[in-house]
Amino acid sequence: MYFLLILIFFGQIQSLLFAGDFEISPGSKWRLIEKKNKISIYARNLENSGLLAVKAVTVIDAEIFKVAELLRDIDAQKKWRTMAGKSMLIKKINDQHLVFYNELNLDWPLEDRYFFLEATVNILTDQAQAVIDVNAINEDFTGIEKSKGIRLKKIHAQIILQYISENKTGIIYQLIADPEGNLPHFIVNLFNKEYLYNDLHNLKKLAQDPKYETAAQNSAEYKMIRNLAQDPEVIRKVIKTKLIEYTGNRGNIELLMKNKKFVNIVFNLRGEIGEIAFLGEGSIQSSIDIAKVVLESFLREYNISEIEIQKIINDTELSQIIHDEKSGKKVSNNRFEKIILKYFQENNPSWEQLKKDFSQSDDMVK
Repeated sequence: MYFLLILIFFGQIQSLLFAGDFEISPGSKWRLIEKKNKISIYARNLENSGLLAVKAVTVIDAEIFKVAELLRDIDAQKKWRTMAGKSMLIKKINDQHLVFYNELNLDWPLEDRYFFLEATVNILTDQAQAVIDVNAINEDFTGIEKSKGIRLKKIHAQIILQYISENKTGIIYQLIADPEGNLPHFIVNLFNKEYLYNDLHNLKKLAQDPKYETAAQNSAEYKMIRNLAQDPEVIRKVIKTKLIEYTGNRGNIELLMKNKKFVNIVFNLRGEIGEIAFLGEGSIQSSIDIAKVVLESFLREYNISEIEIQKIINDTELSQIIHDEKSGKKVSNNRFEKIILKYFQENNPSWEQLKKDFSQSDDMVK
């Protein structure tokens, strides 16, 4: 088991910045344009262009090092890349720096496309991420039997792999591509959207192949996870930092982190709540959903009836607290405790235990 909970209430979903051929329009933000099968597709305007930057976000039920190894497998590209033709490794500088050739087989009457790509991998240990940057290159390579179609020279992509738990990896796939030729921009934008969706849908299936676990034993991603797992006390501090960052309420988190039950529950739920946070991208609703999942499990430690638990987690004040926190409003440290404790009778043993676990000051609810 990896003692890692680096990004349980994740932030740090990076923006894709492109140099050279493409620039994001000033003030343009990612907007959700489609969501299906737990894959969310976003679009963003480009400066002086009818083309869109597109982004797909999902969670893959596999370890981060397995997903990274799958992406390194050039031969497997035909199994997950949409309309993929021939794929060939041209040059391997090292495991984190590859140059390869790809083809895109389009249906008649459209011409096929081909392109040479350079991929670099950056391991961000402090964020438990692997960031893969992919760019088209104009260099010519001899001895390669190329397609008779159109060569693409304007492709910028970034794939971010985010550790969520031992068997869950968040993936953000961002792309800007100009297919050349005379294709209308709206057709290109529709294609790119479907292209990303199909790629991620296929990756989710292929990542289950056990061969990638064996292949990844010496990878940088595997070493990153192994190294981060060495010091549980450091992980505990990171958990607290991320909880405070995500909720915006230092007082309540400082209080809860003194409760071993809470820490254990958050660790045990890391896959479930991590997926909610990652797919929610910091939205208020995802914060509410996470709070309910954690609180529901936490309250079960106190022999509270399911009826009472459901009343507490569905209390409208709970949603309001989270909404206020995310909106930057000042929230008193005991508002959360009031929600829980108002549903108990004075003679309920759980009342006294909750007060003992929560109370660290004289302003605790009486």
